[in-house]
Amino acid sequence: MQLFNKEASKRIFTHTWYIYPLLIGIITVIWLWGFQAFHQPSSHQSLLMFFSTNISNNVFTKEIMNEYYAREDLRQIDAYYSLPDLPSYVDKLNLYIRKSDILVLDKKTINDLKGYQERFFVEFDDELINSEYFKDQAYEYYVYENDQGKEFKYGIKIKNKSDTGTYLDQYMTFDSTYDYYLCLGVASVNLGYIGGENNKKYDNALTYARHLLDKQL
Repeated sequence: MQLFNKEASKRIFTHTWYIYPLLIGIITVIWLWGFQAFHQPSSHQSLLMFFSTNISNNVFTKEIMNEYYAREDLRQIDAYYSLPDLPSYVDKLNLYIRKSDILVLDKKTINDLKGYQERFFVEFDDELINSEYFKDQAYEYYVYENDQGKEFKYGIKIKNKSDTGTYLDQYMTFDSTYDYYLCLGVASVNLGYIGGENNKKYDNALTYARHLLDKQL
């Protein structure tokens, strides 16, 4: 005895046809999500940078990826820009200062964070200054002195306000009123042995910071 004949099957399909495209849609969404998740670079394979400048040549990230792509563990670099005198600057700074691996900031911006720099920037202490990334160069540092007279270094000078024609000048416009410093974001997971992951192999922020300093200075 047949449980379902052709007529019964047709009636079932007529009343439930919408389920099939719905299932196909759900399966497609799940597949796409899985594909994107698998191919999306991890936080250790990407770098986020913020510059308190105006971008004048949008090939900057392409150029630095071409220069730096030899590292197989780096798949993505994102850079964001805003001059300090723009109305949107404070909002952008508040966003990217909390999540960037590398920041290139004018001295006034760092000064305005007086007493709070440690919340956002890695200190260039003796261990970091004498590390393999920076020990062979005598850099000029941004120095903050607290009320007790103790000094802290939070950035390396990357551009004098009077400098023109530097490596970065071909890509962006600086505020010529102030010197600029390269800072390392405390939120970065690419800081090697000083990073939150405490794993030396994740050092893209340190190695690219040095690469950028070598190109600029």
